[in-house]
Amino acid sequence: MKIRQFRKDETELLKDFLYEAIFIPEGTETPDRTIIERPELSLYYEDFGNRKDDHCLIAEEDDKVIGAVWSRIMNDYGHVDDKTPSLAISLYKEYRNRGIGTKLLKEMLKELRKRGYSKVSLAVQKDNYALKMYKDLGFKIINENEQEYIMISDLDKNLTVKELDPSCISDIKPLFRSVFCDPPWSEDWSDDRQLDEYLKDLVEVRSPIVLGLYEDNELIGFSIGKIKHWCGGAEYFIEELCIDPDHQNKGYGRRFFSLIEDKLKEKDIHQIYLMTDRDKPAYGFYKKIGFRELPELTSFFKEF
Repeated sequence: MKIRQFRKDETELLKDFLYEAIFIPEGTETPDRTIIERPELSLYYEDFGNRKDDHCLIAEEDDKVIGAVWSRIMNDYGHVDDKTPSLAISLYKEYRNRGIGTKLLKEMLKELRKRGYSKVSLAVQKDNYALKMYKDLGFKIINENEQEYIMISDLDKNLTVKELDPSCISDIKPLFRSVFCDPPWSEDWSDDRQLDEYLKDLVEVRSPIVLGLYEDNELIGFSIGKIKHWCGGAEYFIEELCIDPDHQNKGYGRRFFSLIEDKLKEKDIHQIYLMTDRDKPAYGFYKKIGFRELPELTSFFKEF
């Protein structure tokens, strides 16, 4: 099975899958296909792909389209708020109960996390067999009516921060290289051995706390910092901070700092310092997430 991005000329496919997604309780007559033209259903596909919050993945097997999962921010049955996309998923009948829906939905949740969404919602009828799949993938019931549950997936729950030991150098090195050492390497990283020595010095000598950011158990970022103690407490001084290029500009940095702060609070540390140049893209980002500039040090400070 292959999962790919939706193309704008595939709106008719969404109509097919929307009709397939209609749950028909046992003993109930199958509705006519024109049901999807009702206003409360047509909003799932009309003009799809032309809004910034329209996202869709298509499942194929042997070059045949077999399923789709899509989301958009709309006032549908599962609407929660104007920042949370609502989700729909469907497979043709002959491809159900094979785990394809689970794989497709997992990919969509990952896609939405990468695009910076913190939540996604859906509505599901209480007798629908898909309810178990949603629960297994972490969706929680937040509301209900006589026939349906409204469910939410907290997309941040699959983001975790772990404290790493000195053996992490081999894990963080490829990520460091992808961000800072694009060919041709700078003079600072003229050879692999020099990079190893730099990271070893940071991790084993100068910086006692290395925090890794994981998404679904995959390392996608890290911070290397040292603790400075003083009479009023302690601070975390970040020497290096790195986010995988595929995850940049998608909200991961903001969430990483939030998780770093939670981890430091466990150690009774409530201040972070870091340094950056004014011409770097990160300069404006640090200000946005609450850091205060210390001009005399050309550094940033945040207390939390």
